[in-house]
Amino acid sequence: MIIALALLVGAAATAWLLPRLLHRLTGSRVDPAVAITWWFLSCAGVLVTAAASVAMIVLPDHGPARSILNWVHSCWSALSHGDLTRVEDVLGGVALLAIVGVAVQVGDGAARRRARMRAERQRQLDLLRVLAGADADTSPVVWVDYGGPLAYSVAGNPGLVVVSSGLRDHLAPDQLAAVLAHERAHVRGRHHLLVGLADAIAGAASRVPLARALPAAVRTLVEMAADREAAAGCGAPAVTAALHRVRTTAPPGALAIATDDVAERIDRLSRSSSPCRVRRLLALAAALPGAIALPAVVGFAALAVGAAVCSVFLI
Repeated sequence: MIIALALLVGAAATAWLLPRLLHRLTGSRVDPAVAITWWFLSCAGVLVTAAASVAMIVLPDHGPARSILNWVHSCWSALSHGDLTRVEDVLGGVALLAIVGVAVQVGDGAARRRARMRAERQRQLDLLRVLAGADADTSPVVWVDYGGPLAYSVAGNPGLVVVSSGLRDHLAPDQLAAVLAHERAHVRGRHHLLVGLADAIAGAASRVPLARALPAAVRTLVEMAADREAAAGCGAPAVTAALHRVRTTAPPGALAIATDDVAERIDRLSRSSSPCRVRRLLALAAALPGAIALPAVVGFAALAVGAAVCSVFLI
């Protein structure tokens, strides 16, 4: 019971305190892909740790089937007779239902988001067929006859990059190439899917600070990741100039180059270095065990501190 409580405390503390630390990754030189991984794996770590603590309460030392039956009986007895000595069974039941509910809502939200994205892509295709003709079905980059600077990407298989003819009048050739590279990076990196998953997690666990902060952080980081990819091919000055000159909005479910945290992204471009695949892979490999194990580490650290304090007072 003590270990289960420590894990639960670690999960709660991590969910409450970690967003402030993870937000620092946005303004640092850390690869945006690594930062995105930390955000998602941290959410997974909190959920796994909370589930492990509940499992230790519900299924202590016996086989799963027998333990579940005994646990249900204990919960019913505690509720029926007011037996406070079995309060941990009731708490375990409540926590189990909460975790299952969150998991179901995340899955349902992700499925609904995916269906909306497909419907939105179909609407975009129908509109683009009118504006651009056959190119909407055959080309990964669709040019539409519009005088303003417009560029955005739409998820799908394959994804689409939509660009206005007026963008050529507003940007130099290297800046136009940077915009196209940015939008292609969104499609290639499946950034629309990441944003949708973040929205689903936040919708299912909106009261958890880590989940609530996830969508905004992911939106900014996918833009930074696309900026980084574009800068690697076209140069950071071209991307920066494009961000200064293009101000556009995106349809629902799409991602546009200059809609989120432009000033912060320009500042990061001025300080970032060229991406290194080996360094990225090593950082991603370190993020997996680190983010998953962090809530448990925090919980056991809190347990150790609590034990030390108690021993001081008892001596």
